[in-house]
Amino acid sequence: MSSNPLDQVGIPTGFNRYDFSIGGGLRRGTVNVVGARPKIGKTLFGENVGIYIAKHLGIPVLNLDTEMMRKDHQDRGMAMLTEIAISDIETGKFSENSYKNQKIRKAADEVKDIPYYHKSIGGKPFEDQLSVMRRWIAKEVGVNAEGNAKDCVIIYDYLKIMDSADISGDMKEYQALGFLMTSLHNFAIRYEVPILAFIQLNRDGITKESTDTASGSDRIIWLCSNFSIYKSKSDEEIAKDGPENGNRKLVPVIARHGEGLADKDYININMIGKYGKLTEGRTAFELESGVDVDDPVEQRDYAHDDIPFV
Repeated sequence: MSSNPLDQVGIPTGFNRYDFSIGGGLRRGTVNVVGARPKIGKTLFGENVGIYIAKHLGIPVLNLDTEMMRKDHQDRGMAMLTEIAISDIETGKFSENSYKNQKIRKAADEVKDIPYYHKSIGGKPFEDQLSVMRRWIAKEVGVNAEGNAKDCVIIYDYLKIMDSADISGDMKEYQALGFLMTSLHNFAIRYEVPILAFIQLNRDGITKESTDTASGSDRIIWLCSNFSIYKSKSDEEIAKDGPENGNRKLVPVIARHGEGLADKDYININMIGKYGKLTEGRTAFELESGVDVDDPVEQRDYAHDDIPFV
């Protein structure tokens, strides 16, 4: 409304260009989907977003993980906050260095006040997962007079069939996956909660960057607010953009609320694996055009004007 202008409609993820492309961050009542091939780093992506929101914005975040345990997330989170290698934290070798030991202790004290919650849901039927989400909202977040959740974010890593109870009768796996997405979408709308969900890409995702790379069900694309692909950059892309501009790329494919990116453009992401840390860089077209503006809204005005679509 003009009487109460906002800097951004949704909750910021810490990745400004991604927020801009999908329509202003993670909006209430939406499922925002990021797809990646195995071992690319989608869990790190979700953790970077979650810790940013909880630490810098003070907004409660629930990370629902279908594969990793709480200890794994704790080690990665501490590495992200301190820039001490995950291996040093896992093995306890950080304690041999007084500087590293002090940084870890300081970070450990700080994270006690961060509203970041991790729940391992591996093997749980989907109905039980929904119950976990409802209990978290009731206990840790709270609801307003309309029964909707107060500001919070749920990260779901990642959407897959985990229990035979999720498949009944003659239902195919892709149909069951579609119903899971429907339930997640309905939950987001019912409680007006933004959900950042991750999915596996099929083998087409190795070379293609389109909606048909989403594994399992067309309902994922139908019901999501936006769909982006997260993948490793090719050697040619790294050489063209420069190694300093990252080793991963984020490609917003569809966005119902945002402007997305131009065809064949992508957001540069640098993943420093040993620290579990991701930083967002400029888009490929910005680098090509020499645009040097931090605000994506200003970039929109002239970043792509003179760039050929090749």
